[in-house]
Amino acid sequence: MPVSRGGERSWGCRAALGSGAGLVLGSVALNALLVGSDPAGVRRVVMGRLRGAAPVSSAALAIGARLRASAGPSRVNQADAARRFVHDHSLHRIDAGHARAFDTPWVLERLLERADGAREPPHLSCGPRAFALRDVLRALEIPVRLVSVISDEEADLPTHTFVEVQGEDGSWHVQDPDYDVVYGDRELGGRLSARALLFGGLERVEPRSSTAHGWAATRTAVLRDRYFEAVLYDRRPSYERSILLVNAARFELDRPLAGQAGRTARSLLAERYDSPLILVDAAGPH
Repeated sequence: MPVSRGGERSWGCRAALGSGAGLVLGSVALNALLVGSDPAGVRRVVMGRLRGAAPVSSAALAIGARLRASAGPSRVNQADAARRFVHDHSLHRIDAGHARAFDTPWVLERLLERADGAREPPHLSCGPRAFALRDVLRALEIPVRLVSVISDEEADLPTHTFVEVQGEDGSWHVQDPDYDVVYGDRELGGRLSARALLFGGLERVEPRSSTAHGWAATRTAVLRDRYFEAVLYDRRPSYERSILLVNAARFELDRPLAGQAGRTARSLLAERYDSPLILVDAAGPH
């Protein structure tokens, strides 16, 4: 069990990528925290009935119906198709065209129109692409959660956002529509969760896109080198508290940040994410 210290818990988990008991138990405990004691919690998140969640838009439902027809009944196949749909029908560009990128219903309408050849692709960044993918997956009734990875190499603690999807076997894995990738374990096979990327040996990880494999070919080396240090499970705008996982060997929670008036990563993240529950790995370097 984790040891609580106010808003922080020391998780004490083993951090191998493989199927060691520490990783399995840690994943089960994390999922229990994210879902809570209500066994219907995941379904309420999926269908947008969690407190504060917006209903699924008509455009998301239309995209979902189209993908279900083409991808078949498999959750993983549907999630892959949804990731590719969002990536292929948008551009990563932060300019004047990005002004409505966080208006997710509008984005979904533009994606649908682009798929039908009627418009230029919407200009999005990682967050808006992840929000769009989340809503399409909700329309497909696939359990999904929003995830951000955080770097402490810059004072403003930059983030990269994607989603995690639950497959038919109950395991969760990353779906990143910005880079069009999932992550696999080259030695053991299977797809990896954000938690496995945070605590595991990244030398065994292989990013896989629709067209390429590997860190260089998928242009994800920047994430490997800088971002898999802390993981935020962002549960806003519901009333549930967000959860921040920290690898203490990679991320310094209490180091003062340059130009931030004495604030630390801990205090800045508390302000930014409404005081998330912080779970710190206590096992040391792996």
